[in-house]
Amino acid sequence: MKNKKIKKPGWLVLNILLFLVIAVSVLAVKNQSLNIGKKATVSSFYSKLSPGNDACLNTKKVNFSFIEGVDISTINYPHDAFFAVYDTNGKIINQSNWLTKAISKYGQIVQWTTTLPADGRYSWRVRTRDKNGTLSAYDISPFAFSIDTTPPTVPQCLAYLVNRGTYGSPEEQFLVRVSWEPGGTDTGCGSAKALLYQVQVSVNDPEYSKPCASTYWSKATYEPGQSCRLASYDKGYARVRARDGAGNFSPWAECHWPY
Repeated sequence: MKNKKIKKPGWLVLNILLFLVIAVSVLAVKNQSLNIGKKATVSSFYSKLSPGNDACLNTKKVNFSFIEGVDISTINYPHDAFFAVYDTNGKIINQSNWLTKAISKYGQIVQWTTTLPADGRYSWRVRTRDKNGTLSAYDISPFAFSIDTTPPTVPQCLAYLVNRGTYGSPEEQFLVRVSWEPGGTDTGCGSAKALLYQVQVSVNDPEYSKPCASTYWSKATYEPGQSCRLASYDKGYARVRARDGAGNFSPWAECHWPY
């Protein structure tokens, strides 16, 4: 009896494997061609945090930050971030190096701190690049901000007592009324808001270690009331300083009584 020749299926398996390899290669080339020129987009997939648009700062040392996003069309995560600061003429005043964050998910906060040369108005922009070196465009809406480190001028402090008892009697007591001539302001962004005044009043305590009144006040006269009543033998002290809209303080102006 003759042995039957059995056909081996090896050629079929090899052909299937070859077909799969060719198909995967074609898809890879196609996807690569589709991604050519696509960028990690900043303008649509990020949020600036600070400084906010039209912020008024009282320091030249500025911290910039934003939340990086992802180009959803390519699932292309930014890898590095770049900051640039401009003057009002569009000239770059300062810029960062590429800050590598190795972004692995949406919502990475990127920060950069720099010191700017002077008070004035500036703007800032950001861009990113992916791990392949593809650059995004700069964001299309730069945020403007201002720096104002100049304090307001010193107000003139005036304090006097209001008699609240019978003159010369044991019940005689005095209440404090503090008023001041407002100081002038500079022309920086802090002057755009009304001045506030910090007022402190102290009795027999020229160091203000435990003031009987301490508050911020918008008007040019302040009466702390019964919390700062004085007897005829007490010494009273008051001081006031101005604060502008950027948070700059003037020096203290002091007054006391008896004069």
